[in-house]
Amino acid sequence: MAFSTRAIIKRLAALALSLTTSVAMADGIRFEQIPEGTQFHYRGKNGMPSSVRVYTGLQNGRHEMRHYFRKASGYDAKPYRITFYDAQGRMVEMHKTGFGTRVVFAPFNCEYAVTKTCSHDRRVTELKTGKTRTAQIRNFTLKRRGRKLSIYRGDSTSGNPNVRRTLDTRNIETQRDEWVLSDKLTANLTQETSP
Repeated sequence: MAFSTRAIIKRLAALALSLTTSVAMADGIRFEQIPEGTQFHYRGKNGMPSSVRVYTGLQNGRHEMRHYFRKASGYDAKPYRITFYDAQGRMVEMHKTGFGTRVVFAPFNCEYAVTKTCSHDRRVTELKTGKTRTAQIRNFTLKRRGRKLSIYRGDSTSGNPNVRRTLDTRNIETQRDEWVLSDKLTANLTQETSP
């Protein structure tokens, strides 16, 4: 069975594309492609707040992103959330500064991973009292079509997903649609600034 050079090149290109896609789906955010101090500006619609996310770099071996509410000019001085990511760019911890809680995900937060199926443990600690509660969140199913990622929580994968994220090549959200009851909340990346 002889193959032409063209047929071999086509097969190799298809293999390379499938490997690239599967590697991208296994990754979280590709922080190595994002300069420290980069700001991502999001405009919220239908009840989703407008925000600014600032990549503050590697802190104690983890990548850190600070989330601020947007104002007419700039953003709040104090972040409402700080998220931490492992070396693969997967969210492993979140501080909700407004609520005074720390949330730890093990092995990582499935909603912010780019894998096909996933379950994680979620441990919430109230920082003032030290009280901790733990839950296992099971059966996240993620369906990917191009740069769009649909996230279903639980066993159902029909109808609207709980969250639909559109990602760029670094796995940064460029759009987020979230369904809460029958309402669709949306946030769009409107500006990115690097230092």
